[in-house]
Amino acid sequence: AMAWIGHISGGLGYVAVIAAVIMASLSGSAVADTAALAAVLVPMMRKAGYDVNRSCGLIACGGIIAPVIPPSIGMIICCLNISPTK
Repeated sequence: AMAWIGHISGGLGYVAVIAAVIMASLSGSAVADTAALAAVLVPMMRKAGYDVNRSCGLIACGGIIAPVIPPSIGMIICCLNISPTK
Protein backbone atom coordinates (compact mmCIF):
# COMPACT_ATOMS: atom_id res chain seq x y z
CA ALA A 1 0.00 0.00 0.00
CA MET A 2 2.89 2.38 0.72
CA ALA A 3 4.26 1.70 -2.79
CA TRP A 4 0.92 2.66 -4.37
CA ILE A 5 -0.08 5.64 -2.23
CA GLY A 6 2.91 6.46 -0.04
CA HIS A 7 4.29 9.15 -2.34
CA ILE A 8 1.12 11.30 -2.00
CA SER A 9 1.04 13.98 0.70
CA GLY A 10 -0.62 12.33 3.70
CA GLY A 11 -0.20 8.95 2.02
CA LEU A 12 0.23 7.05 5.26
CA GLY A 13 -3.24 8.20 6.31
CA TYR A 14 -4.65 6.80 3.07
CA VAL A 15 -2.78 3.57 3.73
CA ALA A 16 -4.41 3.36 7.18
CA VAL A 17 -7.90 3.69 5.70
CA ILE A 18 -7.23 1.16 2.93
CA ALA A 19 -5.76 -1.27 5.45
CA ALA A 20 -8.89 -0.82 7.61
CA VAL A 21 -11.12 -1.70 4.66
CA ILE A 22 -9.02 -4.77 3.83
CA MET A 23 -9.00 -5.94 7.45
CA ALA A 24 -12.75 -5.34 7.72
CA SER A 25 -13.40 -7.52 4.70
CA LEU A 26 -11.35 -10.32 6.26
CA SER A 27 -12.50 -10.41 9.88
CA GLY A 28 -15.70 -8.40 10.25
CA SER A 29 -14.89 -7.29 13.78
CA ALA A 30 -14.39 -3.55 14.28
CA VAL A 31 -12.61 -3.91 17.61
CA ALA A 32 -10.16 -6.55 16.37
CA ASP A 33 -9.39 -4.60 13.20
CA THR A 34 -8.80 -1.36 15.06
CA ALA A 35 -6.54 -3.02 17.64
CA ALA A 36 -4.46 -4.79 15.00
CA LEU A 37 -4.05 -1.69 12.85
CA ALA A 38 -3.29 0.56 15.81
CA ALA A 39 -0.50 -1.74 16.97
CA VAL A 40 1.18 -1.55 13.57
CA LEU A 41 0.31 1.83 12.09
CA VAL A 42 0.44 4.24 15.04
CA PRO A 43 4.19 3.70 15.59
CA MET A 44 4.76 4.07 11.82
CA MET A 45 2.75 7.29 11.76
CA ARG A 46 4.60 8.67 14.81
CA LYS A 47 7.92 7.94 13.12
CA ALA A 48 6.68 9.71 9.96
CA GLY A 49 5.84 12.83 11.97
CA TYR A 50 2.08 12.52 12.28
CA ASP A 51 0.36 13.86 15.41
CA VAL A 52 -0.50 10.98 17.76
CA ASN A 53 -4.07 12.16 18.37
CA ARG A 54 -4.73 12.52 14.65
CA SER A 55 -3.22 9.10 13.94
CA CYS A 56 -5.32 7.37 16.58
CA GLY A 57 -8.44 9.20 15.43
CA LEU A 58 -7.85 8.18 11.84
CA ILE A 59 -7.41 4.53 12.75
CA ALA A 60 -10.46 4.60 15.04
CA CYS A 61 -12.59 6.09 12.26
CA GLY A 62 -11.26 3.52 9.80
CA GLY A 63 -12.27 0.71 12.16
CA ILE A 64 -15.91 1.77 12.05
CA ILE A 65 -16.24 0.44 8.49
CA ALA A 66 -16.02 -3.21 9.64
CA PRO A 67 -19.69 -3.75 10.62
CA VAL A 68 -20.80 -2.60 7.16
CA ILE A 69 -18.57 -4.75 4.95
CA PRO A 70 -19.57 -8.42 4.61
CA PRO A 71 -18.79 -10.83 6.28
CA SER A 72 -19.34 -8.72 9.38
CA ILE A 73 -20.30 -10.53 12.56
CA GLY A 74 -23.59 -8.64 12.87
CA MET A 75 -24.61 -9.53 9.32
CA ILE A 76 -23.79 -13.21 9.86
CA ILE A 77 -25.94 -13.35 13.00
CA CYS A 78 -28.76 -11.52 11.22
CA CYS A 79 -28.62 -13.94 8.28
CA LEU A 80 -28.77 -16.97 10.56
CA ASN A 81 -32.25 -15.81 11.61
CA ILE A 82 -31.85 -17.05 15.17
CA SER A 83 -35.15 -17.01 16.97
CA PRO A 84 -35.54 -17.41 20.73
CA THR A 85 -36.58 -20.85 21.92
CA LYS A 86 -39.69 -21.26 24.01
